[in-house]
Parts: sequence; C-alpha cells; structure tokens
Amino acid sequence: MSSVSSALSNTKDSPVLLDFFEDPELYREQATKALDKYKGEKGEFASFRVEKVERVVRARGGERTNYYVDFSMRNCSTQRFPRHPPVFGFCRALLSYNVEASDLEAPEDTVINCEVFDFEVGCLSILCHQKGRAK
Repeated sequence: MSSVSSALSNTKDSPVLLDFFEDPELYREQATKALDKYKGEKGEFASFRVEKVERVVRARGGERTNYYVDFSMRNCSTQRFPRHPPVFGFCRALLSYNVEASDLEAPEDTVINCEVFDFEVGCLSILCHQKGRAK
C-alpha cells in the first residue's frame, strides 16, 4: 500500500476522513475496470486504454467508503480512416463500497465520467458541445 496523507472534512451528517494516496498507479486495475464499464455503455470508447492513474482519494464516513480515481486515457486504435480519431481524454471514477468491505475488486456502485480532447477541433468534448462546435 502506498503512503497516505489524510484530512478531516465535516459534513452535516457525519465527519468524513479523506485519504490521498501518494502512489495512485496501485489503483490501475480499478481504473481499468471502471473504463471497461464506461466502454460497455459508450461503444465509441472501445479503443481507449488507461494511460496513467493521476490521483486517488478515499473518503471514509457514515455507511460508505468511496474511492475517487482520476486517470488519463489514450485511444489505441490503429484505424486511421476516414479521419484520425481523438487520442486523449480524462476520466473520474467514483467507486462506492459498504463501509465494512475489504475487497476492492467488487464495488457496490461505479459512476464514471470521461472527457475526450479532440485535437482537430481543439477543445474538450463537453466544451465543444457547449459552444456548438461538436461534430
């Protein structure tokens, strides 16, 4: 296990202990599984792979333990036609566990959001849509 820096955050329901892990790459498997779930929901991401796990934060409090896993992803497609696909993106996965769970392999819930940087347009996918520049 990697070194951990911790901080206490008070919420209206209960205190939450936040743990920041110094070696987030130890959570690559969790990032890969979260991205696999996302790819199952959005087929256009089928050729993306986890590039680097950037940050992992564990939030402990109440009845849940949540892991927030931020990672970059890269398009590994070898297909070059009809146009070169976007090649890079960022994701945030929320992995939620019962407070008593010790197995990180099976979260009770996974929520993941990803954004792709389109080098041809020069913007993040969400910003392209907001500016009316989506393809």
